[in-house]
Amino acid sequence: MASAKGDLPADFLATALPKGVVDVLKQGEGGAVFTSSRGNQSSWVRPDNALSVYTFHLIEALKGAANQSGDRLVTLGNVMTHLGKTVAQSARSLRQAEQTPFFDTATEDFPVAMLRGGKGLPSQPQSGNLPRVITNEEVVTPALAMARRSLAILEEQAAGFGKLQMPAHLRIELEEKRLEVANLEARLKDAHD
Repeated sequence: MASAKGDLPADFLATALPKGVVDVLKQGEGGAVFTSSRGNQSSWVRPDNALSVYTFHLIEALKGAANQSGDRLVTLGNVMTHLGKTVAQSARSLRQAEQTPFFDTATEDFPVAMLRGGKGLPSQPQSGNLPRVITNEEVVTPALAMARRSLAILEEQAAGFGKLQMPAHLRIELEEKRLEVANLEARLKDAHD
């Protein structure tokens, strides 16, 4: 069994990302590029061979391992914090090796997952008080920000085509995204009224 990404079968070739791929991936807004290790390091597999060290801790992070009680959303920052601490520790303790995740972001912190379907992590018991219910605004605001970013990307793609030359699938995606943004804006307006 493989213990690192370098221990590949004979018909596989270990390669680094081609030059400039990270730069291409982070073009535009709202992007984040994560890699499991730096280019000169191996990316280690856990001793049970079920998951890599990185994937194991990524799943933990998405489940709220770096969050505080009462949190309802996992943010990009929560994920980076958890991976930055745990991957290196696990690689050292499980494989006696160095593995440092790499993060390159071109955005502000934003939600990437909802904890327990939006119910959030259990809060510390507070003298019988009922838990706070997440507001419509807390859900809609990040969703609207992401929809607007997606719409901007689609509009940028569409600008490269003339009205008649734009592919049908792009026209459809653009219209659907405009409708999604309008619906979310209406929900947010209703939440303020």
